[in-house]
This record gives sequence, C-alpha cells and structure tokens, in this order.
Amino acid sequence: MITPSFSLTAAERVLPKLALDFTTASLDPRVTFTRSGNTATVTNADGSITLVNANLPRFDYVGGVCEGLLIEESRTNSLLNSLLDGAVAGSPGTAPTSWTNGSTTGSISAIETASYAAGYKLTFSCSTTRRGIFQQPASVANTTYTFSATVEVVSGVGTPQYIELYQLMNVTALPAGATISAYVLDGASAVNTSRVFVGTHKISLTITTAAATGTPAFAIGVGLQGNATGVAKFSNVQVERGAFATSYIPTTVTQVTRTADNASMTGANFSDWFNSSAGSLVVECDNGQGAVPAICSVDGTSSPLNRIAIYQQDATGSPANVTKYRIWSSGTVIVDFNLTRVSGGYGFAGQTDSYAGSVDGGAVSTDSSGTFPVLSALYFYDPLNVRYLNGHVQSFYYWPQRITNNEVQAFSKG
Repeated sequence: MITPSFSLTAAERVLPKLALDFTTASLDPRVTFTRSGNTATVTNADGSITLVNANLPRFDYVGGVCEGLLIEESRTNSLLNSLLDGAVAGSPGTAPTSWTNGSTTGSISAIETASYAAGYKLTFSCSTTRRGIFQQPASVANTTYTFSATVEVVSGVGTPQYIELYQLMNVTALPAGATISAYVLDGASAVNTSRVFVGTHKISLTITTAAATGTPAFAIGVGLQGNATGVAKFSNVQVERGAFATSYIPTTVTQVTRTADNASMTGANFSDWFNSSAGSLVVECDNGQGAVPAICSVDGTSSPLNRIAIYQQDATGSPANVTKYRIWSSGTVIVDFNLTRVSGGYGFAGQTDSYAGSVDGGAVSTDSSGTFPVLSALYFYDPLNVRYLNGHVQSFYYWPQRITNNEVQAFSKG
C-alpha cells in the first residue's frame, strides 16, 4: 500500500485527504454500493465460496490474503445444475441432473462437498479409458462464451504427473463457423495440450460463434479427446457470455444472472474532499479483465462534459487495447495519455495547464494545456458507457493539490 511521505510544505505534510483501503475487507461508509439480487459469490479467507446478499460489497481472498473490492459486470451462468447435484458414483456412475453422460469407460468414483458448500465435487477416474459428462445450452450467433471450472488433478501421467487441459475440458458440436479461440490455466494463456499438474486449478476455454446458432456440448471429465490415465475432481462449473471467466454463479434448475457491482461517492461524500482547481490521485488495482479502474464524472450517465477517466480502450480504438488516462473539460479532451496496463498503481496529478500521469512507477506522461475540470462524483465503474474493471480495486488515494511529477511516479508504484 502507499505510504505518503513525500515532501510538501509543513502544513501539507499529512496523509492524503481521502484514503480508501479496500484490502481491509471493509467499505468506507461514504462509498455507496449497489448490486441487485442475491446471486453473487465471494471467495473467503479459508477458500470457501459463499453467496453475498444484494447491495453488499464483495472482498475476495486468495491464499488467505484479501485481494480488495471485487467489481464485476453482469453475467449469466448458462448451465443448469452447476452444483453437479444428483450424480451417483459408480462405473460409469450416473450423471448429475441436467447433465448427459459422454464417454463412460471410466468411472465417477467419488462425490464430495465443493468449495461452494451447496455444490458437489465429482471425481472422474480413468485407467487408459475415458469418462465425461456434458450439457448443451443454446448459443447465440456471433457471440463469445467462456466455459470454466475448478479442477483438482489427483494423478496423471509423467513426472511430475499431469493431465492435458483438453482432456479435462472440451466443447464439441460447435455451430458452423464457431471455434475454440482461447484456453486459460490459472489466469495465464494456455493451449489445448497444456499440462495441468497435480493440484487445484482454475481452467477455462473460450468459444466464438459465427452466423449459425446451435447447442454446443460443454464437457468435463478425463479423456475427452481420447483415452487417458488419471484422476481429477471438478466443481464450480460455468458457461457465460464474454471473453473471460468471472466469479462463480451457482445454478440449480434455471440459468442464473449476477448483476453488476456499482460503487460510487456522490454529493457531500465527494465534495468534502475534492478540489475543483487541482488534485492528485492514485488508484491501485489488479490487472482485471475489463475496462475501468476508476472514473470521476460530473454528470454521471449523461454526456461527458467534465470527466477524469482511467479505462481500457477496446480493440476498435486507436491505438487498440491500451489503458487510457483521459480528461474532458467542458466537453473537450484536454489530456489523452496511452499507458501500459499493469497490475499495480495508476497515478495522476493535475491543475490547469499542468498534468502528469504514470503507471506502476513507469515513465511520466505530461500535458500542458486545458482547464482543470470541475467534478461532482467518483465512480469505480463507467456509468456512461457501462464498463467495469472485472477485477479488484485495492485502494484509492486523493490529494487536493497537484503533487510533483516525481511523486506521481513514485506513488503509482504503490
């Protein structure tokens, strides 16, 4: 976290006027948080997954460490019975309700409680055989879907032992023109033959449909592409529309939608600390998969009259897929920095005709023209374009003065 020890005047040598630390797993009462429905989940410090009620923030943990405030867009799990309820162990065993047996020469050898306590973990065992189950939700044309699951490889082949990713997860019966466009193993890009070693992992693959619709078969098991040797346990299975996996959405007899996480500071909770003539901020976040670490806006969901925004420009922008640090003043873009996206801090300092930005302690970008915008709200999403970080915000710090370029660089490092 940031330790504000930079040199200012004696009167100014204090903590930032606003300091939000989300890694404490608590939400400052000045932050308004909304999310409708009781369908969102969070990973707790002990690794268990639980539902979180409507309008309550989610603080995720990895290895017992709080990752910060989770901000995600709305998603729907298209699979029925993602809990894997109703399976019966045996050789080959009985598929869970709403699922269909695929290859059946191996076995479902055990059924245990999953990290989401209402769900189940199925163990597939193969000895140079095959065992899998699948489900076929309808697809939409020209759409991207991500299929994900938690898998624990117990044994496999080789030294150290492993099972190849496409032997654990696969999609068949693809509509005409559809392709499997990406594989991911524990958050990193992978290929179909990537080795999934003994241990617990998050695996996913992405399909992209073309003009045709259909019912692709989303399958889990061991030996999905041919005979295989190994034992693997599956749970928390999900198919969602989008190019990456998000947090688990449990389903039973119907598809379930998790609505978006919206966090903001408005009214007196914003004006109490914001300076309309100059200011500096640092927001720390993980890499996320989406668009917006933070955005300040005077007019919320109407036109971008006055805005300070940090966001990920998509593939249609120029340049494509870069992080933008952009300021609008009276409807005109006055600052436009292209920054390398990182898991770290984004730092900004500005006053009229003097602006600076840095990412994770990198080179400082500067601009020397434009009137500092008057703003009235802080959002941790983009209410105008409806874009989300799809990741965790660790902290947000604000100083009501323009700090130096060296300080921008130092504090963006975190």
